[in-house]
Amino acid sequence: MSVGIVIMMLALTLLLLTGTTEMTQNLTPQTKPAVDGSHDLDFWLGTWTADSTQYTPGQPDQKPTFNKNYVANTITRSMKDQVIHERFDGKTMNFNGESWSVYNKQTGQWQQTWVDDSGGYIPLTGGKIGKDFILTTLNGKSRMRFHNITKDSFDWMWEGQAKDGSGKWVPLWLLNYK
Repeated sequence: MSVGIVIMMLALTLLLLTGTTEMTQNLTPQTKPAVDGSHDLDFWLGTWTADSTQYTPGQPDQKPTFNKNYVANTITRSMKDQVIHERFDGKTMNFNGESWSVYNKQTGQWQQTWVDDSGGYIPLTGGKIGKDFILTTLNGKSRMRFHNITKDSFDWMWEGQAKDGSGKWVPLWLLNYK
């Protein structure tokens, strides 16, 4: 029996058993089961407002000084749902920026690139750790941490390594999203 006849017989069997000529199902990202971390950042999608609290650097145990500001943030999926795009509008801070985040299937980590109107450029990597979602700068000295995540709110914290060499993370900026 030739290879061509075997392939035709397999295709005919598949057609009879499934009622389709498709060899695989074409699942959209919304229906595809997430067995990897590719949907771990979905909680962030949407249009959010946030109270911004910047901490005045000091000793790790020092009570922070608060500067309240209002922030708007819109997060969407684009490019065949493979990219999460953030548009950050620091309305009362005179600070705007955007980020692009992608899940790297080879490393099992998220990679984000942040740029802003002050000329800032920050590449980060990370993912879900316990109940938090953490992205760390490449030099490991700063990180963003999403925590207290619920359906309708979450907290975002920018943290830096303590200067005392303890390995503790010191809060620098907090956004309460709702």
